[in-house]
Amino acid sequence: MTSNFQETIANSRYGARIDLAHQQLTDEHMRFIAQQAIIDKRCTVLDLGFNHITSQGVEILGSALHSSTAIRRLYLGGNQIADDGVKQLAPAVQDSSLAVLGLSKNGIADVGAQHLSEMLKNDKHLIVLGLEENEISDQGVQLLADALKHNKTLQRLLLAKNKMIGDACVDALLDMLHHNQSLKRLDLRNCALSNSAKEKLQAAASIKGDIDMWC
Repeated sequence: MTSNFQETIANSRYGARIDLAHQQLTDEHMRFIAQQAIIDKRCTVLDLGFNHITSQGVEILGSALHSSTAIRRLYLGGNQIADDGVKQLAPAVQDSSLAVLGLSKNGIADVGAQHLSEMLKNDKHLIVLGLEENEISDQGVQLLADALKHNKTLQRLLLAKNKMIGDACVDALLDMLHHNQSLKRLDLRNCALSNSAKEKLQAAASIKGDIDMWC
């Protein structure tokens, strides 16, 4: 499959979406993709989902994000980025024009959530952050919730299927909902929340009136 990715980029229109998902790509391909897709083609959407990208490849992509104001959506779900990759990526995202970042199924845990929380405190562009099916626990959610008390742009935080998210983060989420003015959707489906915790969150969302609470 990797023999096709160069052709896919070459045939893509300037400023278009480039789909390189499921191409068995590795870190060694990222320098070419960063230059050709992000910088030269100025793609607005880049899908690199379900490849074999690690923190090393993400570091290369991060450098390219600094050089492009065109890219708006980056999908990296189903790779092996983990916490080390988030550490490399978060500062680059903060200084980029990205509106959507997909990081589902990447083995990201609370250390990665901490890096993302620091990013969210300063980011002014990101609208959607997808963290489904990772290894984030209550501690990581508490960090993200604290950051979102200050963030004024994020509209969707997607945390479904993080099986270690339970009731210990509920108070932090309730506090965040009280202060945050931008969030429109919080997805906590298929986590480890009790029914009473779900009811508290849904009640808070109902009172606020402008947020979809999925739990």
